[in-house]
Amino acid sequence: MTKQVKTIIVSLVVTLIVLFGGYKGYQYFKIDKPIKDVFLTQQKNISISKIKFNPSSVQIQLNVKPTYSYIDEFPSLTKQLNEILGEGKWSITFTNTQTPTIKQAWKEIVFGLKEGIYTGRYTLIQSVTKHIANKYHLSYDVYMDDQYVYLMLRDGNKSWYQILPMKEVK
Repeated sequence: MTKQVKTIIVSLVVTLIVLFGGYKGYQYFKIDKPIKDVFLTQQKNISISKIKFNPSSVQIQLNVKPTYSYIDEFPSLTKQLNEILGEGKWSITFTNTQTPTIKQAWKEIVFGLKEGIYTGRYTLIQSVTKHIANKYHLSYDVYMDDQYVYLMLRDGNKSWYQILPMKEVK
């Protein structure tokens, strides 16, 4: 009887090691390493703060230097992430802190942005952003491709970034 218990325990331990090892290996080789490779080309200006894995999505937190040319360089990174992880399977948040001015401006801009996206009035995105940024004396940049709207607000030497999907991904 003790030999059977010992065999069961050993097989249970081996099974758990294989399952958890396979899961961790998959996360590293199919998610973590490819994401880090994408951002490795931008390592002077972007650093990964945290990568959080869920069964259906990956959440990436980035810290971006104020000198980064976000609008010019970041859209190519989102295309690479779509190829690696799948469209809509990832989200990015930026850890850069908002100044109170940027925070207030964002609260006002977000409604115009979302309205422009959902109604298809894309010129509204540019005009609302310009109006609110000028109201708060912020520099801004907006770029739109077929999948995302990229927004950058700058208050002095503090920059804040946002990515909004053009359509809901199901």
